[in-house]
Amino acid sequence: MDLRDAIIDAKYKDMISLADFIVTDCNLPAEDKDGNPLPQQSELAAAIFRWAAMTGTHGES
Repeated sequence: MDLRDAIIDAKYKDMISLADFIVTDCNLPAEDKDGNPLPQQSELAAAIFRWAAMTGTHGES
């Protein structure tokens, strides 16, 4: 199994957990200037899944 297969087979909560780790590890802001939570974890999880789901050269980088 390669990385893409593992990502596609991952559960949603695992993807959110991975994205939360990325946000925390990269010291990205968790809130906007008004104190509202940012949707970064969901956006990152979706982006990672889209990357894994791509086929052909579009997913290669």
